Amino acid sequence: MKIAYLLDCYDVLLRQVKSNVTVPNKVILNELVKKEDDSYRIYKITIIKREGTETIKISKPKHSFHPEVQRLELKTLFHFNEFEEYIPRLKNLIDFTGETILFAKNKQSQNTFYVYEKCTISELNPKERFFLYCNQVLMEENQNIKLAIKEKVFKLKSTIKIEHYIHKNQLAMETQMNNLIKQINPETNDELYQFSDEYNKIDCLKTIYSNLEKLLLFIEQGYNDYLNVNIMVPHRTVLMNEYEIKPKLDFVRDSLLAKVVNSDLLKILFEPIILLSTINIQNKITYYQFNYAKEYVLELSQLLNENSNEVNDSDIAEWLLDLNMNSIKFFDYKTNVIQKELEQCESDAEQLELLYKKLKKFNQHRSKIIKAFNHKLPDSKVQICNWLEEEINFINIKRNIGYQQMNTNKTVEQTNKILIGLSVAQISYFVNILMKTGIIKHSNQRDIFRMIADNFKTNGTDTISIDSLSSKFYNVETSTKNTIKEKIIELLNLTK
Repeated sequence: MKIAYLLDCYDVLLRQVKSNVTVPNKVILNELVKKEDDSYRIYKITIIKREGTETIKISKPKHSFHPEVQRLELKTLFHFNEFEEYIPRLKNLIDFTGETILFAKNKQSQNTFYVYEKCTISELNPKERFFLYCNQVLMEENQNIKLAIKEKVFKLKSTIKIEHYIHKNQLAMETQMNNLIKQINPETNDELYQFSDEYNKIDCLKTIYSNLEKLLLFIEQGYNDYLNVNIMVPHRTVLMNEYEIKPKLDFVRDSLLAKVVNSDLLKILFEPIILLSTINIQNKITYYQFNYAKEYVLELSQLLNENSNEVNDSDIAEWLLDLNMNSIKFFDYKTNVIQKELEQCESDAEQLELLYKKLKKFNQHRSKIIKAFNHKLPDSKVQICNWLEEEINFINIKRNIGYQQMNTNKTVEQTNKILIGLSVAQISYFVNILMKTGIIKHSNQRDIFRMIADNFKTNGTDTISIDSLSSKFYNVETSTKNTIKEKIIELLNLTK
């Protein structure tokens, strides 16, 4: 199966709904009549028992093709004895057509059940028919799109090509969903999934949104390793995870507020929690943020369970390091604490000893969470280690340890630096790739940057800044990636 543009059917239907184009009745009937055997009017029956009295509440009927209707196990009137006593009363309240009546149980409530009666498509009014047509067409189209995605991914042997294909379709779906939300303009999350009894334009847009969201969930669940983590999480994903997250989230929030914690630390602790707590239609978060915050809450709830007694600020700071909280606020807090300890030292030698001990401790630290809070910044451990190295370097220079030798070597090396045909940004990104692929095994980035600065020059500068290499290591422009990609392809061609 080959589909040039996966969302073509969605675009056509959306244009029809927005412009109030009348779809021929014959087209609608041809689509719905195919499944007329499953066409029912459904009544939700609720039995209300109060103070010895019993009342029957009957909802407005919904058609079995309605997007809110779930598949239920049906039993006929003659083989469903559980609610047999209510059948005569129901016949007085509902004008049944005379067709065989079917019943379905509600597994969540013993006092609720459903009554199904046969309904021909021709009985439906035109607005309801078009609304159900929208839903049925998209449900069928989703099956075709899913099959097309599976076939395409199967043929793509390269991980990079699969990733590009998934990213492209993710972006198309997210763009379409954002466009729909603007047109629907719901005030709350729940309103996005609530349909009126009028089967109007907004209802049709909602069913388009609902089916599109289900398609995005299919990609999310089937191709999780290839997802673009910078795309916004659909609200349905949040709802699906709510059962697992909410109790933990409430426990963490209540536990933290009950403890005596430094106010700055408390604000840092709450950053990922606020991300989860404030998700709504207007305030979305990316897959990366959502996955990190979810893992953060689960790990933090476990730490709070294990440490139910009082904890001090040092313990909390250690937890934040364990949870890879790499925000600027945490970096500032942690370095300020170390700075105060340095101020208590009486000599440079004592300060160096303290800094080396700290450096050893942070280098050996292993976080509980691999992801970092902010994926655009290095891990908290790396940030602090770089800061410690800078402090050590500054004190050594201040004490004139090897200062003259450094100057002499620098003068000699400047005349013998190797010219490299890459810019500083390109060198930094190339080193990034070499480290990720394990070609460069050395784990201390600062050492690598220092070696490059001491031994290489570019067409643009004879003096490469270590700080410039470091900043461009984490903030890579698309043009830089493309240039390096071309160089790598050139190298591959040379190996043939």
